[in-house]
Amino acid sequence: MCTRAVVPDVDALQSSRANVKARLRQVVSKVNSAALPGPADLAALDAAITDLCALNPQRDSATSDLINGRWVLLYTASLTTLRQAARASGLSPSSYGIGGSSSGSSSGSSSGGSSSVGGGGSSRGGGGEGLEEVLTPLQLANDAAYKFFYTYVPVLAGAAVGVRGASGSGTVKARGNFQVFNTKVGRVENQARFDVAGRQCCVNVDGTAVVAQMPPGAPKQRLRATFTSFDLLVDGERRLSLPLSLLNPVGYVDTPYLDEDLRISVGDKGSVFIAAREGLAGAGM
Repeated sequence: MCTRAVVPDVDALQSSRANVKARLRQVVSKVNSAALPGPADLAALDAAITDLCALNPQRDSATSDLINGRWVLLYTASLTTLRQAARASGLSPSSYGIGGSSSGSSSGSSSGGSSSVGGGGSSRGGGGEGLEEVLTPLQLANDAAYKFFYTYVPVLAGAAVGVRGASGSGTVKARGNFQVFNTKVGRVENQARFDVAGRQCCVNVDGTAVVAQMPPGAPKQRLRATFTSFDLLVDGERRLSLPLSLLNPVGYVDTPYLDEDLRISVGDKGSVFIAAREGLAGAGM
């Protein structure tokens, strides 16, 4: 008696991925619009990130041509904050499939893990990390300061990317944060645009990027970056240019989710980044 091989339902997989992406964008919009997002919203964001990473269509994201191009940062947060929010909401935090573990692929199934995709929340297994902690105002305040440095002085935060969310009122107004990958020539560029007292300013941090060596069988999802130069432009004119060789700002970024228009990355400094490809519908949210 012959048995027929189980073929993944590609249409169902794509539908699940589209549903989770829509949910992620909704939560990101809600969190970005809140002056101080609460644990429930951050836990929902953590769940959506986890669910989407389980549906990753690019197992070797660091070597995929899709990672190249100009990306607009939609959201960044401390990974610690999202994990604390998950604990406070009664969920176990997730590693998003990084750290040498294998993420999902286009030939996989969304039912392969404990992640629940679709409309509702996610119940994720995994060991705890000590006593459960409640998300504190101090942690949120720390994140606010961390975001400021990612926005305006990314090299000081050891940034792999900037942050979209910053106050639109006051003297300083954010105008967008971007990252450009070109793995074919081994380059990465970070750019944060903002206005100060009516002057258009831009911080560029350029560097090299190479695919990191991973253990045999592990997905190739890590890029190592070495930042080499820092430039400040005001109204299109370069006002400050510094080499970064003395600071030696070296880091890496893992990308456990990548498709044609959305990227989720986790940096070595402990932050998760959600970015959209520039020019596609909904990139600026």
